[in-house]
Amino acid sequence: MISPFPSVGKIYAEVISSHGFEVASEAIDASFRRAWKAAHQIPRLGIDEESERNWWRALVKNTFEGLCAIDDFEPVFDDLWRTFAKTRRWKLHDQALETLRELKRHGYRLGIVSNWDSRLPGLLDGFGIAPLIEQIVISSQVGFEKPDPRIFQEIQSRFGLEPGAMLHVGDSEFHDVEPARKLGWHACLIEHAQKKSGSISCLDEIPAWISSASVGR
Repeated sequence: MISPFPSVGKIYAEVISSHGFEVASEAIDASFRRAWKAAHQIPRLGIDEESERNWWRALVKNTFEGLCAIDDFEPVFDDLWRTFAKTRRWKLHDQALETLRELKRHGYRLGIVSNWDSRLPGLLDGFGIAPLIEQIVISSQVGFEKPDPRIFQEIQSRFGLEPGAMLHVGDSEFHDVEPARKLGWHACLIEHAQKKSGSISCLDEIPAWISSASVGR
């Protein structure tokens, strides 16, 4: 629904430049992708806000490894942490807000399940999304993350609905679609690059997908 703007590399490069370091944004982007992939090889357990911040600290350190030597790392990390809490550092995907409004108008109850932290509600509020959302479940606040079935069960419990009335829309087969379907939910995969049969390529296709799948309200 939202993505870093204009890119992780450009934001990181801007922030570290203010601390006296100059690194090409393209190099940062490439290093970040490698660090991100490595960080997701090991499932995380016992998540809370402190461990989430520590996880990001390690990820940022690994991103800059081999690119620049930052002796006093904590001020740099603090700046990066704060800057990603600002809406100007993110872009709301096209048609996201209008799609949510349309679903709300048609009586669907909306929720968010996210592997993120306490910065998320402020971003949702800043983009005008918060008033449309009935329930928000954030991994660092409940102690487990997708694909753990408990985070899905948590939001289902809050809604008080049966599994067949739940739909989860996400961009990962492993973290979103598979765990949701195992619980008896409907699940829809967003694939922005190469759309497969049964998936969608953008958020404004959700209403039509719901109609075709006969998802309850």
